[in-house]
Amino acid sequence: MTGSMAVDVAAAWLGTFALHSACVLAAALLLDRALHGRAFGWREFALRLSLWVALASSSLQCFLLGGAPVAATWVSATTPGVAGVAVPAVAAAAPPSIAAAPAGPAGPWLVLGAVAAALLGVGRLLGCRARLRSWLASRQPERDPRVLSIAASAAAALGLARPPRLSRSARLDSPIAIGWRRPEVVLPARVHELGDDGLRALLAHELAHLRRADPLWLDGIRLLEALFPWQLLLPLARRRWQRLVEVRCDALAARHTSPAALAGCLLDVAGWLAADARPVAPVWAMAVRGSALRDRVETVLRATAAATPSPVRTTTAAAAVLAGLAIAAPGSAMPQGAATAAAAVAAARSPAAPPDAVLAEWSALAADARRLQARLARRPVGPELERLLPVLVHRLAAAEQLAARLERRLQDLDRRPR
Repeated sequence: MTGSMAVDVAAAWLGTFALHSACVLAAALLLDRALHGRAFGWREFALRLSLWVALASSSLQCFLLGGAPVAATWVSATTPGVAGVAVPAVAAAAPPSIAAAPAGPAGPWLVLGAVAAALLGVGRLLGCRARLRSWLASRQPERDPRVLSIAASAAAALGLARPPRLSRSARLDSPIAIGWRRPEVVLPARVHELGDDGLRALLAHELAHLRRADPLWLDGIRLLEALFPWQLLLPLARRRWQRLVEVRCDALAARHTSPAALAGCLLDVAGWLAADARPVAPVWAMAVRGSALRDRVETVLRATAAATPSPVRTTTAAAAVLAGLAIAAPGSAMPQGAATAAAAVAAARSPAAPPDAVLAEWSALAADARRLQARLARRPVGPELERLLPVLVHRLAAAEQLAARLERRLQDLDRRPR
């Protein structure tokens, strides 16, 4: 695949991802708003699914199907000139619902802008992580026997194989859960002020984050935001998802302590926040203020967020959403040259394509192209033909690469001992 084809494919993938992510993120946000106050488990699942499923569906459409939906792409056809060889017709004429990928100078500029935005976003994320490491550099391992004993008991109650690392930092006003390879709970300096019930509720909440692998999910979502900062619905969905995750961890903690103990703990920890407190980095901080605190306390006391959808139902729903996006969602179609190259490579890898027939097809295509170019050289070229000429060049390049590849393989087979 030539450099220009690679740029066209990248531009098509970006367009497809933009369409798919906008559709699924908007749908998840609308569902979250419609189910406000109930179905916490399904709302969290829908938002989490919306944050990654567009990556899979757009990659499936673009890299395997040429940018078109499955329903419009995978049709069985016989290539003219190669008898009996069935290959997928790769978007010879994109359906009207599929936006064409930017052609000409627009494609490279689109890809260049996306790469520059991703580099800036990743740099900002790395700076945020460096600031977190700086803030936590002075933390010390937790040595209070009461804290360690209650943490071990809470970890066993939550089903953790062993308690995670515990440390304490004088620079934090709220406990945080960090890490997924080496999970750790960092406690604020004032944690000793809590009674046994409040301390158990606090530790159970933070350990619930680690049990659910929330730090890993948050790191992945933050990376997506950094790579695609132009998708403005991603931060909105991530913030809604984080609030639901906090409520879900509250429910787990209340189940292993008591709703009253957790509600009191939330109020106590919120009182530790400084007036000018700002988030240090993208981590799970327990303390909140204002309406968010009130909503969490009321939800804990009502005990309405504990229900969890079964894994079978969530897996089925995720597969259905992915299949629906790949089959019916619009995408950004690859230019015909790149699509033809993808079809040629797929045909070369297919055991049903005889090498001699493919080489014969290449020879016929090259002869037709030479005759067409000779005819065009003798007459003026209009705007429509100017647009078709690059397609012809791309197709010839793809066919030439395929022919050379097949010839090399045939030579290798001839050299092998019988």
